[in-house]
Amino acid sequence: MSRQLKMKNEKFPPKADSPIQVAKKITKLLTTYYLLLAVFLSGCGGFEYYFNRGVNAKDPQKKIKYFSAAIKKWQNSDGETDKLNAYINRGSAYGMLNIYDFAISDFNEALKYNLQDPVLYYNRAIIYRNTGKIKQALADIDTAIKFNPSFKEAYILRSDIYQKTGNKKKSENDRKYAETLTAIDVCYNQGLKFFDTRNYGKAIKFFTDALKSNPKKPEIYNMRGLAYIYIGKTKQAINDFSKAIILDPAFTDAYNNRGTVYASNKMVKEATADFKKAIQLKKTDPQAYYNIGLLSNNNGDFDSAISYFDTAENFSQKSPYPELYYQRGLSYFNKKNYKKAVGDFSKAINLMPDNANAYRFRGLCWEKLGAMKKSNADLIYAVKLNPKFSK
Repeated sequence: MSRQLKMKNEKFPPKADSPIQVAKKITKLLTTYYLLLAVFLSGCGGFEYYFNRGVNAKDPQKKIKYFSAAIKKWQNSDGETDKLNAYINRGSAYGMLNIYDFAISDFNEALKYNLQDPVLYYNRAIIYRNTGKIKQALADIDTAIKFNPSFKEAYILRSDIYQKTGNKKKSENDRKYAETLTAIDVCYNQGLKFFDTRNYGKAIKFFTDALKSNPKKPEIYNMRGLAYIYIGKTKQAINDFSKAIILDPAFTDAYNNRGTVYASNKMVKEATADFKKAIQLKKTDPQAYYNIGLLSNNNGDFDSAISYFDTAENFSQKSPYPELYYQRGLSYFNKKNYKKAVGDFSKAINLMPDNANAYRFRGLCWEKLGAMKKSNADLIYAVKLNPKFSK
C-alpha cells in the first residue's frame, strides 16, 4: 500500500471593513502553500487536542466522547485523513460497546474520505462478522487484503470465519499463509497502525525495524518518509523518498511526495521536476497535475494552473476530491472570472459541505456579481463553520 501527500495553497485574510477590501487582501495573500497533511491545528480545544485524548483514552465511552468532539472541531485545514481516522476510531469504540449500527455508520462515513484504507475495511468486517453478516464481512476482508496483501490479521480473521462456516480448506489455507508472513510484514503493518493513529514516533520505529530485515522495500521508505513529514523532519523525509525512488524508479507516489516537500520548502524547480516525472510515469495520475497546478497558482500563472486542474479533474472523475475544485475556484477568482469561480466553489461544497473556505470565497464572488443576498448568506455560513472568519 502506498500513499501520497496532498499540497495546499492558501492563506486567509483578517477581517476587513467590506467584502471588497477582503477580496483585495485575499488576492495578495494567495501566494503561500504548505502540506495539507502536515498542517494541524495545535493547542487545547482544537481537533488535535480531542483526537489525542481519544487515542489515549482506555474507556470506549470516553473514546466516543473525545472523537465526537474532534469531529465537531474538525476544519478543512486539518486534512481529510484526520477526519477519516476520527471516524474509524469512533466506529471501533462503538464496536467495543456492541453498538454496531453506529459503528457501521462511522465506517461508512469514513469511506467518503478514503476508499482504499485496508484498516477501515478490516474493522467493518469485524462488525459484520459479529452481527452475522458473513457475506459482507468476507467482502470487506477481501478488499482489505487487496489494498494490503501483507495484512496478517485480515487473513486470520477470514480463516476464523471460514472455520465457523464449515469451509475448512479455505480456513486452513488462510491460516497457513498468515504464518508465512515475515517479521518484516508484521513490523510494517504495526507501523501503518501507529501511522493511522498519528503516533508517528512509533510508526517510524516499526518502519525502521522492517527495513533492518529488508532494506530494499521502497513502500516502507515511502511510509517512513511520510511519518518524518509529520514530525517536521523534512530532510529525513526527502532522504527516504529518494531511497524509495532509487529502489523503484517508477514509484510515482514517492515522486509526488518528495515534490510536495520540495514545494513546501520553496524549491520550485526540484518540485516541478518531480511532479513532471510522476506524470511521465503515469499520465493518468491526477495528483501530479494537481500539484503542478498549485505551483502555477503560486507563480501567478493562473491560466496554466487552470489547465493542470482541468487535466487532474479529467483523471479523477471516479473519485473527485473537493480540494481540486476549491483550488481551481481560487484560480478563477484571481482571474476575476467570478461565474466560473462560483461553479467550482459550489462543486467543492457539494463534495464537502463543511468547507468553510469555499463558502467564504463563493460569498465574495457573489458580492462581485451583485448577488448580495447570496453573498451575505455564504459569508454568514462560513463564519458559522469557522468562527475565526469573524475576527
